[in-house]
Amino acid sequence: MMNKKKHTLSPRAQKLRAEWTGMNSEHRFISHSFNCVKIHIHTPDDGMYNRSVGCLKEGREKALKEAIKQRNKVGKELWGNCWSMVLNYPSLFERLPHSLEPDIITKKRTLHSGEVRTTDYYIVRWKEIVDGEYKPKSRLFSHGNGNDKLSAYSKAKKVMLEVNKEFLPVLKKMGRFNIIKVN
Repeated sequence: MMNKKKHTLSPRAQKLRAEWTGMNSEHRFISHSFNCVKIHIHTPDDGMYNRSVGCLKEGREKALKEAIKQRNKVGKELWGNCWSMVLNYPSLFERLPHSLEPDIITKKRTLHSGEVRTTDYYIVRWKEIVDGEYKPKSRLFSHGNGNDKLSAYSKAKKVMLEVNKEFLPVLKKMGRFNIIKVN
């Protein structure tokens, strides 16, 4: 049986670990661990870019400056003109729709005679800030049982584009937006 020496941290690493405990980052897409500053950026293809900058040798301040520099460089490369919106809009990814197509739902209702009728609708869903909180909103567009389906779709699509107009450049970059004009 071999006698293994237990690994111990250097005094500098021990000091950094003590300093790190409970440390939060005020910089978007940057977090801290006791031995490095981590960068994690959402990518346009719904992936994640992860890197870290060590801070044992250089210190946390230099590592943080380097991490911010790398974050901005990589973010600009990944997102192009959309980078400032991605960086400065904290709840952006929570608000983005997965598609700009309205969904179809069917609602059933029972008449006084006992007959059950179904009606098809296009539904547009989005989130709005109300009193500092995100509240889900929706709007229905009836197209009955095929009557005037194109008109209902056009109206729903127009509302979908309107409520997401500020996000269109980001959605285009992510490939979630196909350009079809609806009048």
